[in-house]
Amino acid sequence: MRGSDAQGKGYFGAPRGDRIHKGVDFVQALGGSEQIKPGDPVRAFMAGTVSKLGFPYADKPAFRYVEVRRVNGDNLRYFYVSPTVAVGDAISAGEMLGTCQELPYPGITQHYHFEVTVRGEHADPIKYLSDYA
Repeated sequence: MRGSDAQGKGYFGAPRGDRIHKGVDFVQALGGSEQIKPGDPVRAFMAGTVSKLGFPYADKPAFRYVEVRRVNGDNLRYFYVSPTVAVGDAISAGEMLGTCQELPYPGITQHYHFEVTVRGEHADPIKYLSDYA
């Protein structure tokens, strides 16, 4: 997980000015041991269906995210990912969703952001993942 850098911290609930960080920032790919780089694959933590391909920032259309809806209705979002999947695709755990995008912020550690909503509320992804591991 991303620690502290010039742009903040990557854990769930980290302060972000007048808001909090609603996900976690991973610096390694699923199953990987080295720092993730732009173009590296981003893989799904769990199975589901691609429900949305979106843009996290209206003023930065180059950034993308992939949303996967689980059978139980929980949503998993992977930010800073160039999608290689389409809405409606069935996804298995470990399947490639896209590639990591380059982050242009000075002093930030390269990462992808992962967040979870359960019944419409953000949940700590680490706890969520450990509950289903």
